Amino acid sequence: MKINILKSLSSEVKRGLGNSIYLTIANVLSVFITFIGFIYIPNRLGSHDYGLYSAALSFVALFNIFGFYGLAKVIIREAIVDRQKLEKIINNLFNFKLFLSLLQIIAIITISFFSYDLEMFIIIIVASNMILFEGLKSIPAAVIQADEKIKTLARIEVAHSLIRIFGIVIILFFIKNLIFVMIYIAVVNFIFIYIYYRVMNRIIVYKLSLNFKKIAIPMKFFKQGLIFSLMSVGGVLSTKIDVFMLSYMSSLEDVAVYGLSEKIVLQFTILRGVILTAFYPIVIKHFQKNQVELKTIYLITAGIFIVTTLLGLIYSIFAKDMITLLYSSEYIGAVEISIVLFFYLAFHFSGLPFTVAMEATKLERYVLYMYPFSLTINIALNYILFHKMGIIGLAYSTLIVQAFMLLFLITVGSHQLKKRGFIKNENTISST
Repeated sequence: MKINILKSLSSEVKRGLGNSIYLTIANVLSVFITFIGFIYIPNRLGSHDYGLYSAALSFVALFNIFGFYGLAKVIIREAIVDRQKLEKIINNLFNFKLFLSLLQIIAIITISFFSYDLEMFIIIIVASNMILFEGLKSIPAAVIQADEKIKTLARIEVAHSLIRIFGIVIILFFIKNLIFVMIYIAVVNFIFIYIYYRVMNRIIVYKLSLNFKKIAIPMKFFKQGLIFSLMSVGGVLSTKIDVFMLSYMSSLEDVAVYGLSEKIVLQFTILRGVILTAFYPIVIKHFQKNQVELKTIYLITAGIFIVTTLLGLIYSIFAKDMITLLYSSEYIGAVEISIVLFFYLAFHFSGLPFTVAMEATKLERYVLYMYPFSLTINIALNYILFHKMGIIGLAYSTLIVQAFMLLFLITVGSHQLKKRGFIKNENTISST
């Protein structure tokens, strides 16, 4: 009698697909809103100010290495297993994240003061609010995700995008001033921090009080969170360091062109986040009770790669017409760069099945091992290919690095999942 894996997973898959469909619709709306805004914003700001904007955000993003963002994954797992334990330490988690965020902001201000001119320094100071927003929202967002209130999470994120982008467009329509834009973004972010915590209050019981002296995180939380955080750091440094390096190697105009190319392509990575958000809690629950067939993971990986590659080919046909229609001649260089970066999505998306499986089974430390190699490769290739090919060389570097990361995930992931007993032995799949 053959065991139908998909049938045995039907209720979980249906729930995950339902969440994914809802999130996809919500995020398509969010992407559309963002895309409409970023037709207007770069053109209105011009390549100099948009270069400032891109360089500032990239500089701030690098300090995520101190944010301990991997704690969110641990919160999800703990909320699924033992919610009462999580309720007891939620105030400590809040104070811990707030303390780290303040340290990050201090480091950002100090280093940027000695690294940039006054104009860039001021932009970076205002942009540093993103550290506080991302740090503090990670706790309630994780709790909401663990409770599978995916619709609520989607509504908040869409509302955030809508208010942020439309507000920026309105400000730039009346006042062409980048500082005003950055201040507005900061205000919106603080409002939505409040909204996230109000929603979390409906799910778990907690009371927040500011006290940095009594921060105490369970060692299990700390160790697991550290691994996830280092993975996040590796991901940022391995694939997002391009604009930061370019800001030192070239002009703000080149930063603007490359930044716009990244912005166009990265809108599509939202779908990857949708899948991860929808399926991560479900996969955790499934692996607690069941095994899976390795060939199933391979087939999903191959299917994702084929679909995303075809989408890349379609985009390459229309990219020039789209960018020349939507943006001024200052950004014509974004055509070729965005085409190369679009194919990076095929490798980026295809690693998702193994990434989710390894994180759900507490094998995330093996994902971490690839980042020292990918980071070294990326930095070296960025430098070499930029001097040989110009700014498009950084796009090819990203493509090569992501291909390496996919190969690593498949080989190491397959071995570790089988070794730890999470893969169904093919000899036992059928019985007479």
